[in-house]
Amino acid sequence: MIGTTGFARIVGRAVCSAILGFGVLVAPAWAHGGDPSKIHSCVNNSSGEIKIVGPNDTCKSNETAVDWNKSGATGARGPTGAKGSTGAKGATGPKGATGAKGATGSRGPTGARGPTGARGPTGAKGPTGAPGARGPTGARGPTGAQGPTGAKGATGTNGINGATGARGPTGTPGMRGPTGPGGGATGPRGPTGPKGPTGAKGDPGPANRVFSGSVNSAGEPQQTGFTVTHSTGSFEYVVHFPPGTFSGNAGKFAIPVVTPFGPLFTPADGVFQAIPLGPIAADGSAAFDVRFASGEHFFNFIVAVSIS
Repeated sequence: MIGTTGFARIVGRAVCSAILGFGVLVAPAWAHGGDPSKIHSCVNNSSGEIKIVGPNDTCKSNETAVDWNKSGATGARGPTGAKGSTGAKGATGPKGATGAKGATGSRGPTGARGPTGARGPTGAKGPTGAPGARGPTGARGPTGAQGPTGAKGATGTNGINGATGARGPTGTPGMRGPTGPGGGATGPRGPTGPKGPTGAKGDPGPANRVFSGSVNSAGEPQQTGFTVTHSTGSFEYVVHFPPGTFSGNAGKFAIPVVTPFGPLFTPADGVFQAIPLGPIAADGSAAFDVRFASGEHFFNFIVAVSIS
């Protein structure tokens, strides 16, 4: 009978021979390569005892590090042996323990689609989400062709007439002709007396209290009686009225009302401001400023003089 030590030696030598025969790596040092895909061992140089170790373990000084692949190459298939005779049926053994559940098989093909079920009741409407942030304003499109001039607006009401000047003094009555004889024909009419002096001229009443007009997007007046200052690409227009336009209203204000229109006008381009540029001058001239939030636009205006 072979003892444990002797058996280990025999096994160790056999394994070493097998390892060397199959070209397995025998490390010249005591360290292993750390490759987890191999089996790592330390073989005792005296006893031949093989000790399986970890990939990064170090053998002792009297041991040799031997590594081999966990799976060897598949050998050639041997010839099929003759079929032996069927042995007698053995006794039924006791029922074995239930084996572990096997791996789930691959999914079978999808079955035919069943008929569509009846539609369920509509669920309650969820709350409306918060509106998203407003996107950036798109690039401005090219200016369209100028539309036809709109119909002329209604003529504004006439300004208040100035006060009537003071009446001049009555001239001296002419000499009365002699009275004809009683019951006789009326005598001829005496000569007309000289005309009395003309009375002083009264103060001029306020004139042109309402003025209307229109301006195209390029800043060109569509009527006479006023001028416009405008720089191409600017959103601002300044409308000027020459001396005499608002005579008799010095110190008051020409209040503008502006209505923009045209194919390129949108509510977002709305009038940012329309204000008089100071009071009406002593010579009856005035001006007002129009600014749009964006863009250049055709607009109509009406200007009325303030009461005070």
